[in-house]
Amino acid sequence: MEEENINVPTCSVCNEPCMWTLKMPLTITHFDKTYIREVHTDNAHICIECLEKEVQAIG
Repeated sequence: MEEENINVPTCSVCNEPCMWTLKMPLTITHFDKTYIREVHTDNAHICIECLEKEVQAIG
């Protein structure tokens, strides 16, 4: 059986490969405030865990 080569994105925050990433820029609404998460590098991916930490830091 042949192995499939799957391209897994790398998170720009933790630099780990992750299957569950979102592509930035993102708009985050936290209660009545809206934040925009912009891209600061060539890599525009952020994993769910890092995004969750950033949202918790906002609150």
